[in-house]
Amino acid sequence: MNAALIGAGIAVFAGFGSAIGIGIAASGGSRAIALNPGKEKSIRMITFLGIIMGSACSIYGLLIALIVIPGQGENTSLIGAGIAAVASAGAAVGIGIAASGGSLATARQEEKEKSIRMITFLGIVLAEACAIYGLLVALIIISAGEANPSLVGAGIATLAGAGAAIGIGLAADGGCQGIARQPEKEKSIRMITFLGIVLAEACAIYGLLISFIIIGNAQANPALIAAGAATLAGAGAAVGIGLAASGGSQGIARQPEKEKSIRMITFLGIVLAEACAIYGLLVAFIIIGNG
Repeated sequence: MNAALIGAGIAVFAGFGSAIGIGIAASGGSRAIALNPGKEKSIRMITFLGIIMGSACSIYGLLIALIVIPGQGENTSLIGAGIAAVASAGAAVGIGIAASGGSLATARQEEKEKSIRMITFLGIVLAEACAIYGLLVALIIISAGEANPSLVGAGIATLAGAGAAIGIGLAADGGCQGIARQPEKEKSIRMITFLGIVLAEACAIYGLLISFIIIGNAQANPALIAAGAATLAGAGAAVGIGLAASGGSQGIARQPEKEKSIRMITFLGIVLAEACAIYGLLVAFIIIGNG
């Protein structure tokens, strides 16, 4: 088995999500310009940023693949490097969702362009950060230069960032759409949006933390692969957080009179979804402690 080639093949899968994210950003930008041609310049800036950052995610995967290919075939750690690069797939989708939402919201609500742009850029930047976490871990694994099956677990742990980026994109999209629909409720919508974005990003950081702990463990312990897998709970948790935040933002925009009830349901959803990520993090720590 040539582990280097397997890792390379896995790494370029980042392009799968990258292409989807680029398409989402381009679609949103085109529709937004059609809705409001007068804001073409602003919409084009958001769209191009989404496309470029989404495209960068595929380049991260390609870079890791090209670095891994000449590696030692028996070095199973290189599979972990390839897996870590796949975090870029989810990051690109999240970037596309945020860019599309920002473009459409700008077209619908010119007066709140500044607030919408701030939320959009925050979503894009933090989703891109999830791709960079995976790239960083992949490069560290490659630089280790030794066959250590534990490092596959480090690569798996970074995949929490794939779900985190999608959750961030969903929260940003919902916030932008909410402000565009009901500008008077900007403060409430922005609070929900930022909470969703921050807690979704936290899920990626949980995975990154476990990755670093596994990398710092000198022992070649295959059980640490399970620790990395445990943090994948954070991927689903982040998507759930993003959905809850998006729904809450748009719910308040549609029915301001029921803001209190909507906010309570939204916060409950966000908190309990975040708890699922913490369960995975807790189990990962227990596995590492018993390893």
